[in-house]
Amino acid sequence: MNVTGCCARCKEIIDWKIKYKKYKPLGQPRKCVRCLQKTVTKAYYVVCESCAKKERICAKCTEKKDIVQEPELTPTEQAARQSQVQQELRFMSERQRRTFHRDVESGQRTDEGEQAEGGSDSEREEEEDEDKEETEGDDSHET
Repeated sequence: MNVTGCCARCKEIIDWKIKYKKYKPLGQPRKCVRCLQKTVTKAYYVVCESCAKKERICAKCTEKKDIVQEPELTPTEQAARQSQVQQELRFMSERQRRTFHRDVESGQRTDEGEQAEGGSDSEREEEEDEDKEETEGDDSHET
């Protein structure tokens, strides 16, 4: 069992419960106290992983403390994300694929398709194309 997304004290508490066979796993997802969605999948946690990560709080005690271990994707989640990226790559044009691979190599994007801050060249090009189309449309109405 891997305890992630909580402060040192809460991690020690959950580790103790695991060690001395007092840990009771969660049967069904519980409601997050921040987003009020049924997304809490770990026992003894009150905040879902996404809210805890976004607000930089402990998922168990909800206090702003140093998080001991950031939650990681499980192997099944990693495989699902990788297959989703591969599926998206199939529907991209050659130009977009090359831009994506170039961004991955330069570190602007990760292999999972997550984009670093600042945006990619392809998004900027798409925005420029949209701006061009809008200005061309305006010119045709004037004549």
